Amino acid sequence: MNLLFTRAIAACDQLIQEKGTDKCAYTDEDVNILMTCANLAGAVCTILTVPIMDSQGKIAENGQELIASGVELFTEAQSMCLEAGI
Repeated sequence: MNLLFTRAIAACDQLIQEKGTDKCAYTDEDVNILMTCANLAGAVCTILTVPIMDSQGKIAENGQELIASGVELFTEAQSMCLEAGI
């Protein structure tokens, strides 16, 4: 997930360096790349904010759900990046 997010950030950085801040300079494909990066940021944030362990050191219920859906999240992130050309 980290590799995909790093690639997305690099693609966005390059895009912004090339196109600047004029929104009219961006194509639909460019916007898709930016949206993909934002979606990946949301997914990473979700992963980082879900507690894995409870106060007693046991795997928290939300942590179990996150672990169970981790492969699905990664697969979705990978698909988003491929579709955006990242």
